[in-house]
Amino acid sequence: MQGKWTKKSYDALYVWVAGGQKQAEAIMLADGLNSEVDTLKNMPNLGVWYRMTRIAANAVGPNVAEASAREAEEELTKLED
Repeated sequence: MQGKWTKKSYDALYVWVAGGQKQAEAIMLADGLNSEVDTLKNMPNLGVWYRMTRIAANAVGPNVAEASAREAEEELTKLED
């Protein structure tokens, strides 16, 4: 089964880079993104992660990517308050 990017797995990419690899891995594997998880586990630099975020954003569509960005911005604002 080939995996499918969802909003949850798209968001998991940001959890991954923030240090939550195990949590992000579980989400991505649940969406069948096995090869993507393998790629992230073996990435030599953040360029690989960045390229994957672009692929995921294209897969989920602009509305999902924009919603995720808004949610992240709201979370950051809460931390600043």
